Amino acid sequence: MPDRVTPIRVSASDDTNVTFVNDGNQAESAIFLARRDHSMQQDGSVKSVWAGAGTSGGATTAAINLYVETTGDDDAAGTAAAPLRTIPAAVNRVPKRIRHPVNIYVGAGDFAGVAVTGFTVDAADPAVGAYLRIVGTKVLVTPTTGAATGTATSGVKGTTTSWGTLTLTGAGWTGSDFAGKIIEILSGTGAGQVFPVQDNTADAVTITGAWDTAPAADSVFAIYGWATSVTAGVVAPKTASGTSTLRALFTLLSCVGMSGEGGLAAQVSVEWVNFAPTDMAFVTTHGPGCGLLIRNCRFEPNILPGIGVSYDGISVENCSFELATAKTGIAASNGAGFYASRIYVHMTGTAKAFALSGNPTLGRKISITYSYVTGAGTHFSLGTYCAALVGVKSTGATLAITGGVSGTLLSSMDISSATTAVKADDNRYAVRLSAVTGTGNTTAVLATNGANVFVSSTCTLTGTTEISIDGAASDFATMRAASPKYVVNATTGTRVWGD
Repeated sequence: MPDRVTPIRVSASDDTNVTFVNDGNQAESAIFLARRDHSMQQDGSVKSVWAGAGTSGGATTAAINLYVETTGDDDAAGTAAAPLRTIPAAVNRVPKRIRHPVNIYVGAGDFAGVAVTGFTVDAADPAVGAYLRIVGTKVLVTPTTGAATGTATSGVKGTTTSWGTLTLTGAGWTGSDFAGKIIEILSGTGAGQVFPVQDNTADAVTITGAWDTAPAADSVFAIYGWATSVTAGVVAPKTASGTSTLRALFTLLSCVGMSGEGGLAAQVSVEWVNFAPTDMAFVTTHGPGCGLLIRNCRFEPNILPGIGVSYDGISVENCSFELATAKTGIAASNGAGFYASRIYVHMTGTAKAFALSGNPTLGRKISITYSYVTGAGTHFSLGTYCAALVGVKSTGATLAITGGVSGTLLSSMDISSATTAVKADDNRYAVRLSAVTGTGNTTAVLATNGANVFVSSTCTLTGTTEISIDGAASDFATMRAASPKYVVNATTGTRVWGD
């Protein structure tokens, strides 16, 4: 007869020596540490079992909400009334098979990061979905003058090239006070919309992008910053290649999204968190099929990139970056693709907003839309990626855009006050410019070493030198007057051409 374990109730507060008895009446002993958080430990190894609401064995049976506060206790129940203390404790409460919505709400204050590893997301009901969502706490900003909330006087929807605005007549704000913060329409016309602020005047806010619905005289709004900060990292778990020594504020590793979770919806998301490390960064590496959404967050990377991407499936939306010299905002390696929209970046010195490396497979793309990058440094280093940049504004760059292989499109962009607006210096690079505008650039297009750049007649990009081909100066008028319409270095094959 098979062995049978006798059920035994143990105390939730005391370490207990549990004796298991089989049908052969032979005593077999094991020491388990039963703790109030229901995790179990045998011989020092965490078993990751939580007998809480919404769980059964290794899978969720219903939606789960957990709460984390600086005043919490990791042995607590994890409710709003009895919160946990750390984000890892909350993540460890979640079964490895997520079949329902799981929300972890993190309060105000400084917290350590977390490694999210080994989860499978497989929705029980595709109409409801399944995910693991970590949500920080937002807080109204404290303006230098005026108020951070109010009811709009009017608004303009905006376009890809002329971004949306919200006006509050008589607001009395200090100019640029809200740049990089987040504006949200709380009620009235356009309720639910969230955007980073590109800039503000005394009575108007310009968003990074175009409103879906323009605010009106009944639109109640608020401008937020971040009350939740992740300031200390965790060591990434061991991988197939060996034990990792990488410390990161957030790591997503070996998680898989299964069919039925709802198309391209993210299986893991992080929202309203300020990542402000002293010596670490927000780094994500994740397995195939698991989508990660980073939304409404702020990054101040110190050593590593703000976001490191090594697999496909990541979306970055409504985020703000503050980059000191030599720091990087978003870095992609291994040819990984990603999507970024409504991004605000302020940078100085030799910083890089977007830095892409590796050898993408054929057709691998990145997409960056409605984003604003300001300050010295390299704004978009595309490498050998095929990229689409649409509705992007770049100002004050040392080098605005470099790289990009055949199929790379720069459309409805504005590049102004750059030392070099567009640079292609490799025979693998082939970039197409369409409806690109901008003034105050030293060099508009710099092409060398056999690269190809196409400049549409819809472009009004200007520079002191409009075209530089292997060091020889030309201009767009000469290019368009030629037949066929290009200027070329016959020796290297470097070419700038148009229609």
